[in-house]
Amino acid sequence: MSGPQFVRFQTFSRKPNPAGQSVKQVLAEAARAPEFSLHVEAPKAPRIIFGVAPAAVRQQHDEMLNSGSVEVRLKDGRTAQRAVRKDRHTMLTCVASYPLLCEQVASDSEAKERYDDWVRRTIDWLSEMYGDQLVSAVEHTDEAHPHLHAFILPLHDPACSARDLNPAWQAKTKAEAAAREGGQSDREAVKLGNAAYRAKAREVQDDCHKRVGVPCGLTRTGPARERLSRQQWRARKAEARRNARRQSQLDDRIAGLIDAEADQARSHEGLEIRLACLVDQVDAELRAAEAQLSQAAEKEREADNRLARVKTDEAALQADKEALTRERREFQAETTRQAIGAARMTVRTAMRVLAGVLDGSVRPGRGKTDLKITDNALAQDVARLGLRKAITPMVVAFADVWERLSNRLTNRERAHEAETAGRALSSGNVQIDHPKQRGFKP
Repeated sequence: MSGPQFVRFQTFSRKPNPAGQSVKQVLAEAARAPEFSLHVEAPKAPRIIFGVAPAAVRQQHDEMLNSGSVEVRLKDGRTAQRAVRKDRHTMLTCVASYPLLCEQVASDSEAKERYDDWVRRTIDWLSEMYGDQLVSAVEHTDEAHPHLHAFILPLHDPACSARDLNPAWQAKTKAEAAAREGGQSDREAVKLGNAAYRAKAREVQDDCHKRVGVPCGLTRTGPARERLSRQQWRARKAEARRNARRQSQLDDRIAGLIDAEADQARSHEGLEIRLACLVDQVDAELRAAEAQLSQAAEKEREADNRLARVKTDEAALQADKEALTRERREFQAETTRQAIGAARMTVRTAMRVLAGVLDGSVRPGRGKTDLKITDNALAQDVARLGLRKAITPMVVAFADVWERLSNRLTNRERAHEAETAGRALSSGNVQIDHPKQRGFKP
């Protein structure tokens, strides 16, 4: 089940507005103070999701005002600093509501997991917008829908103007100033400012939907807002769920590729497991979708249309499987090519080291626990491949055999054998068989 997202920004001052709301009242209601919670049938203490409790927000807000000031111009043209007025809006709030009922979230583990993801993404979105000015976020679950109250303070503004934290208000202010500079009347400037406010507010809602709503499977608006029929609304919610699943699958695939790049040796098996789990998850979701559509088909008169949508989903899922299979095969081929190249380089370097024993550029060190390599290029290749420790015993044994053999040969025979063996070792003809690919069976 999914529904429309809901997020609202509003600023408050210490002086109550016509609805009786003020900084004190809003924070007390968020903390579920009894005198401000009469609208809630059974008030529950809020859960702190981010930052500090509402009471600490009030303290931080008052400390900010004590150190803040507003510059005013006197009648004689001079300027002076004055304390922040009580009617100045000094706190910005954001209310974000989840479309499911509290009972649905509490009774369904899968719904609870989706809700927790929505909470995390909402806080991340607000944190990116406001940084350290986001000082608190609390959760309420004692009303019909679970929702969050976030509190933002203008900590970096000496004038303590919370309205300037609202992107829509900023757009309104700029539009009105530009209109007045262009010679427009005050009435026309206000009209243009209000239009800019609405446009920016929609832009903020669109950004929230893109960053939070789409990954969580929520729609941008409800059915009544767009005058959608019941069938159209269900199709819209189904599309939102599919978008959320695709976003989740994309995130999983990106995470898998990052892990594969970090450790190629273990990533091959890990990626295969993740892909298999992802395919199983897709298969499970497909079976669940088929069962739900099958049940709905018995109750709904539009069974044929619903079955067509299921077949479309199956084709899309099959295409996803084939794409994942191709990506895995390409990854296997690239890993195999890199491994073979490294193996060839290692074998060639080892053969060059053995050839160096014959021409004297490589010899065992004192104690025969290390090698002395006078060929700088060869020494660098051995160090780069980390072969010194691994091939030292082999080179020592080869050098001993060559020394015993050469002592039995004449100088001419020794030179001939060294030249023949050196050519064989330096030829560089290394053939490594490719492992057979068994393919990928999801």
